[in-house]
Amino acid sequence: MMKKKAAIAIESKTLYWGISSIILALLALSLVITAMNFRAHILSTPEKLESSILSSRFLTSPQCFAYQDSVTQRIYPRLIDLNRFTDKTINNCYLSNTTKGYNFQLLLRNLETNQEQTIQTSEWYNVPAYTITEPVLIKNEKTTNKGLLLIYTQRPI
Repeated sequence: MMKKKAAIAIESKTLYWGISSIILALLALSLVITAMNFRAHILSTPEKLESSILSSRFLTSPQCFAYQDSVTQRIYPRLIDLNRFTDKTINNCYLSNTTKGYNFQLLLRNLETNQEQTIQTSEWYNVPAYTITEPVLIKNEKTTNKGLLLIYTQRPI
């Protein structure tokens, strides 16, 4: 009779510890997955912020559209050199295959003459996700006018 009670006690403890270990393993696994998801969420950069940072090069870089004085070599951010505002320049200053696939279309609107000019990166496919509006000055050969630069941004499908 004693052996039977001992066997039942051992079986019940084994069953208890077996179920407890399975539950503890599942809880630990769910804790690890939750921590990994939280870490990924915290470390991710919002797409609109990332595209805004990437598109700032159009306004500030002399390799893109920022005017650079030929005498002093000074760069004027937000002063668009109209002679450089071409598809060739945008494809040289922004390589979409090396920058996570963002594509851009730029619409430069001269507020004083009501003229518009549009250029785009080589991978643009007419489905914008975000629009960034930047007030700029437009430098032509002889004049400087107020303008607006609309930067349409898209991610690959």
